[in-house]
Amino acid sequence: MKITNNYDLPDSIVSAVSSSDFRPKDRRISVTTLINPEQLETLRREHFDEIEEDASDRIWLLLGNSVHAMLQNQDQDNALVEEHLEMPIDINGEEWTVSGRSDLLSDRVLTDYKCTSVWSFILGDKKEWEAQLNLYRLLYHEIGFEVNKLQIVAILRDWSKSSAKFKEDYPPVPVHVQPIRLWSIDEAQNYLHTRMIAHVQAIKHGIPRGCSDEERWLRGEAWAVKKSGNKRAMAGGVHEAEEDAKRFASEQSVPTEIEHRPGINVRCQDYCPVMPWCEQAEHLGVKNE
Repeated sequence: MKITNNYDLPDSIVSAVSSSDFRPKDRRISVTTLINPEQLETLRREHFDEIEEDASDRIWLLLGNSVHAMLQNQDQDNALVEEHLEMPIDINGEEWTVSGRSDLLSDRVLTDYKCTSVWSFILGDKKEWEAQLNLYRLLYHEIGFEVNKLQIVAILRDWSKSSAKFKEDYPPVPVHVQPIRLWSIDEAQNYLHTRMIAHVQAIKHGIPRGCSDEERWLRGEAWAVKKSGNKRAMAGGVHEAEEDAKRFASEQSVPTEIEHRPGINVRCQDYCPVMPWCEQAEHLGVKNE
């Protein structure tokens, strides 16, 4: 991976944000990789040396790194901090290794720290957090450590005091503790095996599927019901689901037409490092803004 410096940032900052990318290794896969779409991660493996990212797009890594550095300096009794975990798994007769690094295990409570935006916290994919922590718990289980509670401590980097005063559903403070559902060990093992099969097949035999709407973080897709020949939607005629739009159209006393308004593939457009090599993104007409 190549880190560019298109905005002439200080060398110290460029160096600080360039140290967290690790080349994918044969027969090894991390928990955070495992929960990502297999298309994204397979293309990352194939094009790792060609991927370019500007240092300016990685500034928030500094905050995340500083939080983890703080954790490493904590002297807590009976706590495991930044513990590196591994477990072997057999996939079609071939041994792979699943690895992960958990933030904190203390008093059987597994905590992961997330430095994120308010928008990401409110609208973000909690399923990914849930999967990540439950897989860490599984890795601890494999070496004999019991975990009976999971939680995310979200540090909201762009939190605003004024917004907290005047906006409903806005976090009241810039740090929020989010409990995470605890899976059974069987559920975690089944999820791990399913995701490993998907990733190994994509690596060895080619990518079998594109990223889903959810994986692309599709936002704003809608179907608009218009009076035939009109440019604007009818009052109450914009719907998130196509079936709802069809139902609305069937209830009208005038001829109508339904217009599909494509949403924004947020991950593809702004956050996917392999978008230049993704045939699905090309088909969708995704472009970097």
